[in-house]
Amino acid sequence: MTRTTTGRSWRRISVLLAVTAAVVLGTATAAAADPKAGGDGDTVIIRDDDTTTDPTGPGNDGPAVIRIPKPYKEYRYIPACSANDVEGGADVLCGQAVSSCPREGDIRYRVYTRQHDADGSVAEGADWELLPGTQCRGPNDPDEGGPVVITTADIADEARKAAPATTVNVEPTTRSYVNVPNNFFADSASVEASVEVLGQTIGLTFAPSGFTWAFGDGTTGTGAGVQGAPVGAPGAVEHAYRRSGTVSVTLTRTFEVTYTAPGGVTGTIPGGVRNTSAPYALQVGEIQSLVTKVR
Repeated sequence: MTRTTTGRSWRRISVLLAVTAAVVLGTATAAAADPKAGGDGDTVIIRDDDTTTDPTGPGNDGPAVIRIPKPYKEYRYIPACSANDVEGGADVLCGQAVSSCPREGDIRYRVYTRQHDADGSVAEGADWELLPGTQCRGPNDPDEGGPVVITTADIADEARKAAPATTVNVEPTTRSYVNVPNNFFADSASVEASVEVLGQTIGLTFAPSGFTWAFGDGTTGTGAGVQGAPVGAPGAVEHAYRRSGTVSVTLTRTFEVTYTAPGGVTGTIPGGVRNTSAPYALQVGEIQSLVTKVR
């Protein structure tokens, strides 16, 4: 059976050939210049994400902060054609490799791996090992394995979990009265903690830097407040309610977070992290005056 290929299809195949050749040659060149280029995740790179101010968003690579060398595996992808070999053989595409993948544009590869020592040299006695089966990969697919990348966004994810709990403090405690000022205050002390990020211990310092109060009656306030402050004291956070009832008060604290990575490298999480307290139920009653006539 003769298969006719249109000019457009030939152009598409030509593009695939060029892209695949670039991918294969690029992989080989990188491996020769830097044996860690195809690592399997045992080499840890911590990178500083300096491209986003939203710690809740995805991280970016950014400049490398620290590299922790460990033994790793190098991967090499060879088009799944009978003429090809991992070393010394032909390196060409064939119809089977181009057309057998379900996703258009992918190439089918045989995958080889070999062990490297922590210094980047090939481990003694290590040779290329062919992994079972084949893989379909596109030109934009990331290399399998590769260094583990820790970004500030990754650290921020763990920092939010480890952030000190925020609580509401009010004087008087659980009962107040209409038009009587209440004194609100928060813990403003810095707290140290540590988290595990992809097997690495990261030291954290949480420094409260912002305080936003929701008093439960539609009004808000800011500031850490002062415990035991008299009415009108500088820095005090005061609020008086105009109606009786039970209100739910919440406090949101923002923390400036600095981290210390292995090797003593330090950095700051852009935008910090924040959390909100559980609602604090405050009962607001009325004070009624009784006027009596003295005879």
